[in-house]
Amino acid sequence: MDELTFVLRVFLGTLFLSTGMSKWKNMQEHSVIVKEYRILPASSIHLFVRAETAVELLAGVLLFLGLFQTFGASLAVLLLILYSFAIALNLFRGRREISCGCGGVAGNHRISWLLVVRNLLLMLLAGWVFFSPSQWGSIESLWIGEVSRLFNLSVIQNVLMAWVALLFLAMINGVWEIYAKVRLFLRRQ
Repeated sequence: MDELTFVLRVFLGTLFLSTGMSKWKNMQEHSVIVKEYRILPASSIHLFVRAETAVELLAGVLLFLGLFQTFGASLAVLLLILYSFAIALNLFRGRREISCGCGGVAGNHRISWLLVVRNLLLMLLAGWVFFSPSQWGSIESLWIGEVSRLFNLSVIQNVLMAWVALLFLAMINGVWEIYAKVRLFLRRQ
């Protein structure tokens, strides 16, 4: 169980670091996307985007390193609830031509119910980490004197396994984007 929690933690941590760094690099573009959701007043968008990106990066770092795991998992769940709410609200409004604004290995897609389902699945993974924190592969294991839980070949293997899963996610996103472009092209014909 400890190894599974570790793989999930690294998977989620890397995912949130990737999306957070993408938003940080493209802060202006992300602000435009947040504005398109038409939920926040224009005067608060800049502050919201900075805070959201900082929280996303913090969640990623905490999960990846295994520091304050339950707090990192809580941040991840809160962000995913926020994103799912914003997507669902706009879908109910009939506004389907908005970019999700995810970025990183999660990609950027038009909002859909499939993204809400994906977020729910990610919430389940974060919930697993929240309810089953593990010192395995965690920086916290240094504090309790269990260095072998951090420095061994299995840790490296499990990190690679989590990254392969993320690579698979990125490939699925790539195929999804190609499908959407082909579908749009065929619709215009």
